[in-house]
This record gives sequence, structure tokens and C-alpha cells, in this order.
Amino acid sequence: MPFIRHVLTLLITCNAVSISAEENSKCQSKLFDRFIKVEKTGYKLPNRLPDEELQERMGEFEILCPWQVEIDFNNDQQRDWVGLVAKDNATVLLAYISGVGNYKSTIVKQYTGFPRETHFDYMPVQEAALMSKKKFPEGKKARFALIENKIGKPSTIYIWNGESMVRFDDFKGSY
Repeated sequence: MPFIRHVLTLLITCNAVSISAEENSKCQSKLFDRFIKVEKTGYKLPNRLPDEELQERMGEFEILCPWQVEIDFNNDQQRDWVGLVAKDNATVLLAYISGVGNYKSTIVKQYTGFPRETHFDYMPVQEAALMSKKKFPEGKKARFALIENKIGKPSTIYIWNGESMVRFDDFKGSY
């Protein structure tokens, strides 16, 4: 009987991960929809599936949209959006950050291939500073740091520098 329970649990988990992975290509937000309508850049959310190991982590850590984050990065009490977008077979990490009366989009990073083993998260800048060996920049009013988690590789911290999201440091991630 325990074996059957184990098999059933495994099947349910695999099915849930499969559904999450399929929904991943359809992860949308009102902020991203605004970006599409206002900016008219031709960028779209990638229609890809995570690699197998990331799919397992998605189920384990309840990650629904691994390739985008929406939170107030620049500490102006407005939500910002950062995520992977695709255009003409190219993939970029794009930041859509609020400003005075409008939003600004900037390319944070360009990828040579699609990073199927990567997922994005965020953490308060104070916590990110503790993860880093570098001294955190003084006077920056960033609230949250973007974390690029790569399975089997160091994680990367990006912070808002007042103009754009920039790479700050790497640290040994938990993957």
C-alpha cells in the first residue's frame, strides 16, 4: 500500500509540474500587458518550457512563472516588471521600471540561447548585500534586488542604480 501511495503522489506531482510548465508560457501581468500596448517593441513572452530540473524545482518551491518578477524594485511605491522576452529568435532580460508619470524599458541582459535552467526571484536589497562580497552602493534607493538563479551555477544579483537594472554581484546559489 505505501508503494501505491508513493506512485500516486509521484503521478500527481508530475502532472502538477506539467501544468505549471504549460501555464508558464502564458504567464501574464497587467504591467506586462501595458508594456506590450504602450511600447510596441514586438517583444513577447517566450513560449518555452523549463528544463527538467527546473520543472522539478517549480513543483517543489511552487514557482509558477520562473521567467518574470513583478515588484517595486526602485522604491517608488509602484510595481515594476522584469522578465525574459523574445523577439526574432533572440532572448533578452528586460526591465520595465516605473518613473515619474511613466515607465521606462531597458535591456538588462542578452542571452545567446534560451536559459531554460534559469529562474528569477527577488529579495530585499539588504539581504542581497549580505549574500555579496562587495560593498553595497551608498545612496541607492533600490528596495529589492533581482536574483537570477541558474541551476548548477552561481546566482546573479541585479540592482536598480537609478537609471537601469545592473549586474551587482554573483553568489553561490542554493541550486
